[in-house]
Amino acid sequence: AAAAAGVRVAELEAELQRAVVDAEAQRARVGELEAAQEAAGEPQGDWADDDDGLTAALTARGAVADDDEAAGGLRERIASLEAELETVKESQAKAEAAAAVAESAKTEAEVIAPAAGIATPNGPEVSVASKTEGDDDTAAFKAMESKLATCDAELVRKDAMLKTQGERVKKRTAQRDKAMESVKTLNVDLKAAEAELEVTKAELEAAKAEIKTAKADLEIAEADATKRKAEASEATIEAKGLRVRVAELEEKLEAATAESAAAGERADMAEQAK
Repeated sequence: AAAAAGVRVAELEAELQRAVVDAEAQRARVGELEAAQEAAGEPQGDWADDDDGLTAALTARGAVADDDEAAGGLRERIASLEAELETVKESQAKAEAAAAVAESAKTEAEVIAPAAGIATPNGPEVSVASKTEGDDDTAAFKAMESKLATCDAELVRKDAMLKTQGERVKKRTAQRDKAMESVKTLNVDLKAAEAELEVTKAELEAAKAEIKTAKADLEIAEADATKRKAEASEATIEAKGLRVRVAELEEKLEAATAESAAAGERADMAEQAK
C-alpha cells in the first residue's frame, strides 16, 4: 500500500506540474493580450463612438482583465493544491513509518512467539498491541487512499476548469483579433475621410473665392445700372425740355408763317393799289 501511495503521489506531482505549466501558458497568453492591447492604443475622435467593433475591442480588453484575475485565482488554487500535496506526502511518510514499525513488530513477534511456545494458524502469534497497531496502519492507509482519491477528483475538476478557461481565452482572443481588424479598418476609413475632408475644404475655399468675385461683379453691375438710370433720367428730362422747346418753336414758326402770309397779302394789296 505504501508503494502504491508513492506511485500515486508521483502521479499527483506530475498532474500538478502539468497544471502549473498550463497556468504559466495562460499567464503568458494574458501578457500577450495585454501587450497587444497596449500596442493598439486608445481610439481617437468622435468616430470611435459609431463603431461596434471598437466596442467589442473594449469588451475584449475587459476580458483580458478578467483572464488576469482568473489566472490569479488559478495561482492561488495551485498553491493550495501544492500545500495539499505536501500534507499527503507527510501522511505517506507517517504511514511508511507506521508500516516499518508494524513490520518490525511482526518480525519480532515471529522470532519471540516460537520461543515462548505460542502457536498461531498462520505462524507465530503476534501480540494484541501489534494487531492493534496493524489495524491502525490499515486505517491510516485507507484514509490516505481516500485523501488521494479526493486529490485525484480535485485535479480532474481543476483540469476541466483550466480547459474551460482556455476555451474562454481562445474565444476572447478571437473577439480581440476581430476588434483589432475593425480598428484597422476604421483607421483606413478615417484617413480616407480626412483626405476627402481636405478636398472638400479646398472646394469650399474655391467656392468662397468665386462668391467673393461674383459679389464684386454684382456691385459693379449695380453701380453701372444706377449710373445708367441716372443718365436715363437726365436724358428723359432733357427730352422733355426739347419737346417743350420744339413746341415753342413750332408755335413761333406758325406765327411767323401767318405774319409772313399777312405781309405778303399787304404787299400784294399795296402793289395793286399802286
